[in-house]
Amino acid sequence: MSKNQDSFKRQLKQLPLQNVLKSIDTFLQESKHSFKTLMEEHWFHVDVKDCSDQMKIYALLPGYDKDNIHVFMIGNKLHIIAYLERQRYEENKAKRIISLPFEVNKEDIFCTYHNGMLTITITKHEVKRVDLEIY
Repeated sequence: MSKNQDSFKRQLKQLPLQNVLKSIDTFLQESKHSFKTLMEEHWFHVDVKDCSDQMKIYALLPGYDKDNIHVFMIGNKLHIIAYLERQRYEENKAKRIISLPFEVNKEDIFCTYHNGMLTITITKHEVKRVDLEIY
């Protein structure tokens, strides 16, 4: 076998390995960026209690001013965003999104904040079965 053929065979054998190594490197670089972004977000403890007629969500937010805590719904997702200071800088933001198993009307949600504990009470309504015809 000539030197060129031998070199070509070695390159062919290394090509899949290089692709795998490159994929692993890309994955690790992307993961590092995602992890860094995740760790830069401020988190807070949330506890969800699902009772028969209501759902209670407790968010531990000591040190936050009530005026800097925002609770809103988008679809069936409950968003809680709190800022440490009145300025709305991203580095001061703590955020949690909680997926609910049902959509909620505004009048079914009641929020209170006392001594660093945000309590969200959501009234649940009985869901009636609706049979559908098959055509």
